[in-house]
Amino acid sequence: MDYRSKDSADVLIRAGSIHTMSFDGGALRAIALRGDSIVALSGAVNGLDDLVTPDTRVVDDPSLTVLPAFNDTHNHLLEATRNATFLPVNQARNLAEFVVLVRERAAHMPAGQWIQTSNAWHEEHLEEHRLPTADDLDQATRNHPVLVRRGGHMAVVNSCGLQEAHHRRDARSDRRSSRPAARRHGRWHPRRRGPIRADSCAAPAT
Repeated sequence: MDYRSKDSADVLIRAGSIHTMSFDGGALRAIALRGDSIVALSGAVNGLDDLVTPDTRVVDDPSLTVLPAFNDTHNHLLEATRNATFLPVNQARNLAEFVVLVRERAAHMPAGQWIQTSNAWHEEHLEEHRLPTADDLDQATRNHPVLVRRGGHMAVVNSCGLQEAHHRRDARSDRRSSRPAARRHGRWHPRRRGPIRADSCAAPAT
């Protein structure tokens, strides 16, 4: 496969494989650039050598792989880094395994210390196809506040987490968050209930 639109190149790259968005899926070996445009492609490693001039920069590297540009319009690099430090609940296949992951993390943490999960998971990947509830999370621990992060805009907390989720809002918001439904499902949306402050949760008296 050869394609060309110019008779000279500013840059010529000879690579081990050059992948395009072509449906035939075949890898190419040479690519020529002029300005900010691709002007020629070839399946032969020396197929574009006739475009080389004294001013052409030639990159000849058989170990090189060239890929199309990937444009991610909604990427959170910091969030991806943070997820690597949080509990990887994406490993759970169902809510029982989800609870076990939280319980195992709690067993190695002091009582009262917050447990946060990665947000790189989705409830549709669980057998139950639903979010965990505060009651579910209470089965894992009642001695630690648990913050199950779901995406970037909502979370689920256990009973201890609900007790420690102080608002920077008015008393009406505080009353609303203490409703039985909120205590039962534990869902938290910052736009409706304000930010969660990760204060320490006092361990229950023994």
